[in-house]
Amino acid sequence: NWHKIVNAFQVIDKPVLREYGLLVDFYARHGDKVAARATFEAMRASHIKPNVHIYTSLIHAYAEARDMEGAVACTEEMLSQGIQLNEAVFCSIISGYASAGNNEAAEHWFEKFKAENLVPGGIVYNSIVQAYCQAGNMETVEALLAQMEEEGFQGNLGLYTTVLNGFAEIRDEEKCLSFFHRLKACGLSPTAATYGCIVKLFTKAGNMAKALDILEEMDKHGVSPNKMIYAMIMDGYARGGDFTAAFKVWEDMVSAGLKPDIVIYNILVHAFCKAGRMDKALGVLENIEANRLLPTIETYTSILDGYVKGGNIQKALEVFDRIKTAGLRPGVVSYNSLLSGLAKARQMENARLMLNEMLANGVVPNERSYTALTEGYARAGDVEKAFGMFQRMKKENLAIDIVAYGALLKACCKSGAMQRAAEVFQQITDAGLKHNRITYCTMLDGWARKGELSKARDLLNDMQKHGFHLDTICYTSFIKACFRSGDTEEVTETLAVMREKKLEVNARTYTTLIHGWLAAADPDQAISCYEQAKASGLQLDSALSNCLLSGLISCASQNSTLGEKIQAISAEIAAQKVVVDAAVVAKMDRYLRRRARCS
Repeated sequence: NWHKIVNAFQVIDKPVLREYGLLVDFYARHGDKVAARATFEAMRASHIKPNVHIYTSLIHAYAEARDMEGAVACTEEMLSQGIQLNEAVFCSIISGYASAGNNEAAEHWFEKFKAENLVPGGIVYNSIVQAYCQAGNMETVEALLAQMEEEGFQGNLGLYTTVLNGFAEIRDEEKCLSFFHRLKACGLSPTAATYGCIVKLFTKAGNMAKALDILEEMDKHGVSPNKMIYAMIMDGYARGGDFTAAFKVWEDMVSAGLKPDIVIYNILVHAFCKAGRMDKALGVLENIEANRLLPTIETYTSILDGYVKGGNIQKALEVFDRIKTAGLRPGVVSYNSLLSGLAKARQMENARLMLNEMLANGVVPNERSYTALTEGYARAGDVEKAFGMFQRMKKENLAIDIVAYGALLKACCKSGAMQRAAEVFQQITDAGLKHNRITYCTMLDGWARKGELSKARDLLNDMQKHGFHLDTICYTSFIKACFRSGDTEEVTETLAVMREKKLEVNARTYTTLIHGWLAAADPDQAISCYEQAKASGLQLDSALSNCLLSGLISCASQNSTLGEKIQAISAEIAAQKVVVDAAVVAKMDRYLRRRARCS
């Protein structure tokens, strides 16, 4: 409780070095570099000279906040004060750089540590190995372990457990199990934390049978599962949709005398929300409150995100208000989830205001924040505002990934700005990123909308050249390009290719076919496609029904023989309880009135 800690410090009449040091260390562990520096400066203003320990905490605060420039500046400040860098300082700098993914800088400081004639001990090696494991750089970890062995340094259980966890995170089963056997061969006895890495490996892969085998091995060796192992097993079952088994594990944990804490509850809430079982998630929330535990920001953010993914933006907003009512401070993850939900709901003005609220509350938007808004403007077809968000990402030197580029590409294609789309498509390659199926399909659909058949064909060929399998979505877009260009023969040939490849002709394909034939003034072919869709057992949807009825009514003014067919199809659609747009219903009503007058 940081309020109590700060208040306790403030009542001290004349804090001494140790008390300032404790407060700086507290802020450092929470990555609050601003508060840590403010406390440090207040100490110096009281004419208390900092020592190596308080400088180490201050450096740790900057490293935790990912401000490595500030952390290095602190080391220079130390040296100017005649205070030598110790092992703990080097650990913080090395860990900070490695966690930030700057392996080159981490290695530089590791070599600098050795150049100071300091002998790497367990703390330094453990620190750099843990940092590289967190960054997923396991090749460097293996090289460091080999270096340790050459220097005669014997790894301890904590080090091996860290390595096991690293391989478990990247799901490298072979190397993870190899290190597990190596650990035992060295005469080290695995603890619950060690076994937990193997459990994580299997639960992440959804292999619950192997995870349970590890529990049996633990039982044979007299090692009891800890809370996190139970939590991982529960999470594995919940993500697989087996909620009965998840609750059985919960009961086993309670029977074993382990009391669930908020971390365990949060794992369960997250799993249920991810599976879309909001009723179960809310049930867990009630259980948290009934056990007099305080829900954390992670608890509420999981529920908020669950509602966003389920399309219930109103409930998500209510949860967001509840976060603030509970006295919690929403972070960038909570804001990003809400921004994504508002963008999907096309509430772009509310999304813009939410971005402003983030900034006003001191929450710095990241690439996911701006990508969510870019995607929202793309859905709205507002290409200029989408480019505006994209430029803000560039201006703030944020990492622009394929998702952000894909959102911008979608905005261009949806608005018909294909020249700009082609430029964005090329920028993806120029940025050293690889195109994925989404960027290819977005571009393909853009050319299809314009009726650019040759460019659509070239894109299909390029997809195959880069190893992409052409699926129903690709061919459906190509069929659209064929119709828009007036090449109906190519439509027939494309359908033949799809049948040859045994690809499913889905509702979207049939809708494209029906729309195309009706636009080509061939209602008989459109009706034939409708009959084929029914014969295939396809469930009619609103898009197909709206397209067919609206198009047939338009054609009926030139073809009086369609009247009975329109009424029959209308009755079939009504019988299946398919919801038809109000505009189509009004159009149908006008058609029936005209037909009645004529008869």
